[in-house]
Amino acid sequence: MTACAAGYHMASLWEIHDPSNLRYDTALGQTLEDSGFGPPALPGAVRTGGNAAGTFGEPNCNVWTSDSNSEIGTLATLDFDWNDDARRVSPW
Repeated sequence: MTACAAGYHMASLWEIHDPSNLRYDTALGQTLEDSGFGPPALPGAVRTGGNAAGTFGEPNCNVWTSDSNSEIGTLATLDFDWNDDARRVSPW
């Protein structure tokens, strides 16, 4: 939980429902050729807001305290298919 630069934190899924309110650290974070001021269109780790878990329930690498390959975290990304009508309301 201390891996982020001062003034930044790993967003929870609830915070990123409206990504227009987020600030992304392009100096330290990953960027792609067309990233602009926001994050790249790649999966990123998100906080679940749930209990510590690593392999079931709400996976979050035991509240982001483990870097073990046997622990899992939750990733999210915006959908790349802008032409799919079914996904326009729910982008995650």
